[in-house]
Amino acid sequence: MAEQTALSFYQLIGAPLYALVEAETYAAEATAQFIERVGFQRPSGEDPNRPPEDFGELRKVTFYQERRGPDAEPATYKVEVPLLSILPIPALQIKDAELEFAVKIIETISGGERERPEQSTGGGTTEEKAEGGPRSKLVPTPPRVDLMAQMGRSRPSGPGVQKSQLDMQVYVKIRVEQADVPAGLSRLFNLMEESISSTQVERP
Repeated sequence: MAEQTALSFYQLIGAPLYALVEAETYAAEATAQFIERVGFQRPSGEDPNRPPEDFGELRKVTFYQERRGPDAEPATYKVEVPLLSILPIPALQIKDAELEFAVKIIETISGGERERPEQSTGGGTTEEKAEGGPRSKLVPTPPRVDLMAQMGRSRPSGPGVQKSQLDMQVYVKIRVEQADVPAGLSRLFNLMEESISSTQVERP
């Protein structure tokens, strides 16, 4: 097995969190691509002046329905419904995630002392009061300590389990759910509902 590289403790913790954020980013991009590809239809031909955010016309499905008209006689109606309104939009988000892994601290690095301003607790001298209040002074703060770590070895959880079998393992538990409908997408649903049309046509 290749020797591990020591990383800062915050990198070991931050990398899985970054992966979760990146996963939600990919999910959001897939939802946007689905809406553009399935729900809209660009005109044929490439227009160099057309901005990329112009999706084109709303894609609709058309069907014919036989029902009675205003004169109570049988009539044929052409019904147009936006395609997006009858399809489930794949929009997922991570509801919660549980990460469990062992970390082995191998080194500590001190960043040295830093100074921070401390306001005087007293009322200050007469000179300080004349200048607007007590002066602040710099006092040392405890040094920052960076922890250098590697993926450690998890403790065996059952009889007969060797430590080497659990070495460098990360246990991930993720639960996803349907994402909340954004305000813009909710408005789009309302517009699609208004665009549903039923027009009486001549029988073929």
